[in-house]
Amino acid sequence: MIYTVARYGVNPGRETHGYYEASVPSSALQAALRLHWPVLEFPGEWEWNYKTNTYARPGAQDRIVVVERPDTNGSVYTSDQKLARVCNIGGHEKLVVQIRFDDHCGNGYNSFAITAEHKINGHVDACGCIHDMIAKHFPELRPYLKWHLCSVQGPLHYLANTIFLAGDRDCWGDKAGRQQINKAGEPLWQFNGPGKTLCGGEKPTDTGTWTPVTGVGKERELALARNCAIWPDATEDDLTAPGLENRLKLRLHGLIREFRTAIESIGLEW
Repeated sequence: MIYTVARYGVNPGRETHGYYEASVPSSALQAALRLHWPVLEFPGEWEWNYKTNTYARPGAQDRIVVVERPDTNGSVYTSDQKLARVCNIGGHEKLVVQIRFDDHCGNGYNSFAITAEHKINGHVDACGCIHDMIAKHFPELRPYLKWHLCSVQGPLHYLANTIFLAGDRDCWGDKAGRQQINKAGEPLWQFNGPGKTLCGGEKPTDTGTWTPVTGVGKERELALARNCAIWPDATEDDLTAPGLENRLKLRLHGLIREFRTAIESIGLEW
């Protein structure tokens, strides 16, 4: 994770305003700060306030503020960067394409989107990610369609979405036929009678018929997983063999490099 760190109110003769970026986990942050500000300037009596993300010395105004921010992979943040393409299809029909790479959504980092408006006689007939229509009238834009909603951090919900789509577990995390458990880790049973009462723990021995509450699972959606991960040549083993999360993480750096090349080739600033 990236941290922006600023120190304010230091004594005369020392830094009055400094910034430091560190790709370190929270557990290593204090050590990184000590490297930036020598021990004499960052003595042991400094205390960490978890609510305000601030280091401070009791009774002093000298403080260090720590702000966690997204890793932008070298991208220059911008709130408005877009291109437009217009195709007069014929008569009173027009397709207007908008391509943008910025933080229009307000997430704190740049994302890519390619959308369009199809107009007939000046009225919008269809709009949004009408990618089939974009590909038909702007074939040169086809290579960029796969990057829709990708950000400088990678595809949208890259790990969670790909793993869910490629997997056979339902939204509760259960496979088909697997007995569900409650928050206490106990197996769930269902009384097949009025009210369908649920209980957790050992199978009830009182009267009535109790059956295990089982998950429904789901079918693997490999085509959608490939689209989500922007991994069109992924094999079935790539997506279903154990270790999918690690494989996705290993390819992410190269994927972002490819994404940057695409952004710059279309005329946008990374």
